[in-house]
Amino acid sequence: MTWQHWRILSPFILCLSLVACGDDDSGAADAGMADALVADAPGVDAPTADGGVDAGGGLCPGDCDPLAGCTEMGGAAVCGDCPTGYEDTAGDGTDCADIDECADDPCTDRQDCTNTAGSFECACAAPFVAVGADCVEPIADVVIVAPSDITTTSTGAFCLEAACTGDRVILSGGHFAALGDVTSSQRMDGSTWEACFRGEVAGINYGVDAVCGQAPGGVTPVDRGGSVSTGETCLRVVCEEGLSAVGGGGRWPAHANLVSSRQTMEGRAWNLCVQSSTGGGIMNVSAQCVAVGTQVRSATGSSSALTATCEAGETRVGGGGSADFMAATVPTADNGWEIQATLGDARATRAEAICVGPF
Repeated sequence: MTWQHWRILSPFILCLSLVACGDDDSGAADAGMADALVADAPGVDAPTADGGVDAGGGLCPGDCDPLAGCTEMGGAAVCGDCPTGYEDTAGDGTDCADIDECADDPCTDRQDCTNTAGSFECACAAPFVAVGADCVEPIADVVIVAPSDITTTSTGAFCLEAACTGDRVILSGGHFAALGDVTSSQRMDGSTWEACFRGEVAGINYGVDAVCGQAPGGVTPVDRGGSVSTGETCLRVVCEEGLSAVGGGGRWPAHANLVSSRQTMEGRAWNLCVQSSTGGGIMNVSAQCVAVGTQVRSATGSSSALTATCEAGETRVGGGGSADFMAATVPTADNGWEIQATLGDARATRAEAICVGPF
């Protein structure tokens, strides 16, 4: 430091010494002023806002790209490196250009790539849907297996089955019984729907339907069992987050009348309720969970037969309903789901069609 610097700074150094030895409250303010003066003095370096060093000449940011930053060294502005995801087009930190990572196809065949500032994003391309880290296809090629109606002379319990073929899996199913208790209507395995009945009277038509489709993402069955109590007993199964319950059903004792078997919770669950006068017996409810979003179309009222129908472009994959004494829960030819009450008893109060798409 030259003698000129000492001549300039000595009064301030003396002032700071006096303040430090004094006992008034103005010391902090005076010290701050002294710091500012020292910082402004010739030959004293001060930090710049971007983290570099301004030697008093104000050389930064110069021609540096804001993403690279700037540091003053040896009386010159020196640019830093461009951050990850950016290309140093000039080679000296003066121009950081965003790299289009999507040009290298970093995503899978079922994903679309979107370039973002300094990075990129992958998302499932339509019509694929995301399940965890995978992109799976929605339900496709839905068909209804014709009812396996028979005329029975049985007066005991019997079961009917309808099965899917090829690579189709069971999505849902239904049944029909003009008279007699339905003791179950549910999936039995990956491709079969079963309905069991008690034939109280001989010579009556019974049948069972199956709703089948392709589900490359797979179908996850969920089951829950419980004991029937006197009065109404309900069981519910819920699909995991991201999966939809495209169909469900249940099994209940012969002495318990079916009250409802229908979709709940915006497509993620299936609910089964029975009315029992004696209690006892084991009931269970099942749901089919797949990686597609569902829409539930409802028909409500007080009638012996209610039908809910999917809208244009949607595909029916199942349905359910509520009735005090349910005789039929079956898919209809016009893309709907029908609920009928036994012997015209006007207590079918709700029908629901479970619809997917359009894809």
